[in-house]
Amino acid sequence: VQKLSSGTEKLHMILAIADSTIIPNSKPYLTFTSAAEFHNYFGNFETDVEEQVKKYFNYLSKNNYSADKVIIANWNKQASKSYLKGLTIETPIEAIKAITDGTFGIKMNESYVEVTIDFSNCNNMEEVATTIENELGKQVNNTSVRYYEFSNSLTIINGNQAGKTSTITKATSGLPGNTDVSEILGIKDGEVSQGANAETWGEFCNRIFKANSGGASITTLEELTEDEMKEGIEWLQSEENEQTFNTLIKIVYNWQDTLTKLELFKSKIDKNYTGYVICYDPYKEFLNILSCSIMASTDYENSTSKNFNYQFATGYTPITNEGTITDYQ
Repeated sequence: VQKLSSGTEKLHMILAIADSTIIPNSKPYLTFTSAAEFHNYFGNFETDVEEQVKKYFNYLSKNNYSADKVIIANWNKQASKSYLKGLTIETPIEAIKAITDGTFGIKMNESYVEVTIDFSNCNNMEEVATTIENELGKQVNNTSVRYYEFSNSLTIINGNQAGKTSTITKATSGLPGNTDVSEILGIKDGEVSQGANAETWGEFCNRIFKANSGGASITTLEELTEDEMKEGIEWLQSEENEQTFNTLIKIVYNWQDTLTKLELFKSKIDKNYTGYVICYDPYKEFLNILSCSIMASTDYENSTSKNFNYQFATGYTPITNEGTITDYQ
């Protein structure tokens, strides 16, 4: 049974993207109400995810209802580095190219760095990013600077270390007597994302669940290991304030390997574990997204409950490795 809290308008999907450098750690999740909104934020990055977001929004229920929104969250599968995501650059490249004594300051970890940059050889913003990267790299190893054309902005990634100890600040005016380019480059008032430690799949599910996003199904396009899938299922059986998580949220898995995964899920069913959905997807078409879309477009009134029967119905064959799929259709 999927129990809905008062005011929940739909069963929204929470989609995890692993190790994103577009979603800042300062935000537990991002909310989009259409595939177009998703594209406006990510541009040409995460195009594979965008295709699935389109599929999610395009599904219609029998009463012509569709999903209202999707929740996108960053899963720190690896320890993440801190970064500064700049604002849209309004200054044309011709004006930036004319600056030969540009300067700005920035603090990465415990080091405050000031640079002086000659942009006269830069003919486009990609070259501007490379020039800044070269100068910063002289003082902080492995620092990278990316230019995102879709947002016409720069992102400075602290390459010195990863995890919670990786920190960065917004840019300041830099060396006196030179041309302050912190505002010109959009990095004076950009968005800061501090580093974060790596988290397991179960830890991610717990974090996003407690972020109160209003989501009701957690899934990902990432290929999960058996141990990761087990951890998520076991987390669902947790209880807090006499309420088990598996009555509040679902984890939706994609599954290609019939024999291996059959044994995994059989063991969980034997323990009466519930709350997870398994989509057999031999051609990797991401049927998990369709499952989440069906949940998100279900017709019901606010503050009511909706029954989702995820158990095996009477008369249907339980998990088996006998015969083929078509033998049981």
